[in-house]
Amino acid sequence: MSPRSGKDSHPAFDLARWERVGFQEAADELKDAIREGRAGRRGPARASRWVNDGSVSPLGLYCYLKARFGDPNGALTWFRGPGTDSPFQWDYALRCGQHTIHAIGGNACLEVVVRGHEPPKDEQWRTLVRVLKADMRRMAAEMRAVRSALERWSVFVNPYYRLDRVAARLEQELGGIDLNRPSAALADRQAWSDRILEALLLGTCIRMVAPVLAESFVNTLTFVLGRPEIRADPRLYEATIRQSIDVRVKSLSLHCIGFARPVGGDAKEFKDFHTLMNRRNEFLHGNVDPTKLQFAEVFFDKGTIPVFADEEALGTRLLLGLLHGVEPDAALDDLRIVRGFVPFILGHLDAPIRAQVEIMLATSTLGWEKDDARLGILFPETIVSAGPANAPAPP
Repeated sequence: MSPRSGKDSHPAFDLARWERVGFQEAADELKDAIREGRAGRRGPARASRWVNDGSVSPLGLYCYLKARFGDPNGALTWFRGPGTDSPFQWDYALRCGQHTIHAIGGNACLEVVVRGHEPPKDEQWRTLVRVLKADMRRMAAEMRAVRSALERWSVFVNPYYRLDRVAARLEQELGGIDLNRPSAALADRQAWSDRILEALLLGTCIRMVAPVLAESFVNTLTFVLGRPEIRADPRLYEATIRQSIDVRVKSLSLHCIGFARPVGGDAKEFKDFHTLMNRRNEFLHGNVDPTKLQFAEVFFDKGTIPVFADEEALGTRLLLGLLHGVEPDAALDDLRIVRGFVPFILGHLDAPIRAQVEIMLATSTLGWEKDDARLGILFPETIVSAGPANAPAPP
């Protein structure tokens, strides 16, 4: 039997007397709560909440409750859909004497709600935490059995999604910078100089991010659609993604499922992509090549007298030279290449597969179930949360 909470505890916290509320009883309570709400009355029962402060593991409490009472049975569980797009993921409805206890796992927090004529006090809630943790230790074996039956997924960042959002933000900010020549006023010139340096920062970032974004797309396709025999063999998978990028793209139909036809190298989208990838080393490795980094030519007389062939203020000339190779138009063109390459490759997929891949590409986090090598979307992009402050007490 579960331990009792002690003489100073709340009557609802006698764990040995906890029992599962039946379906009909829970349904009747829900109807009463709805009826009272429509009538503008709270009814005789009063609710008190405890919000988990991290002292109790939601997984541990769920396994404990399932080991004792079976599947979740609370009203919030009934309204939950088949997916995870709900503010509440599980709800246990229990009774102890004249009190109803709800243990609720929500997107915002884990909370326990007690309804009855005598709401628990703060120190009594602390007692509940203490006796719950003690009883969870007592039921460790049963809880392990429950936990071992649960599917274990890893939630991981979708690198393509993350890079795409970074690139979009950089693109937006760079496109909004005014680089038109200023007036002669000193303040205007300083502001223009600051904008040049901001464009330098953004243009450099974009030209470094764009090829990584493109390769991330290729790698994502290889992982999502990779043939089982390739994904199951770490060395084979590693060899696949270590191939030269042009070979890797042309081989997608060999290494992946879902391709209606192979990717050819004659299309403009592929050629532009290949040029972009060949150019990336200049940025990623910081190569020093005066012939590629040159932005002006100067003649010297007597060793110290500079003479230029065109008219430009020296300060302006040198400042604008910092943008050489990372000019806004060039940087934004890199992103246009990637934006054209992605649908070009997706166009080689069977329609149903393409639809699934596009959903995954637009999802920030994905799930991976290692035992069965399953990939999935675990959570919606918009998380709906109902915290204690705005959530009505459950019936």
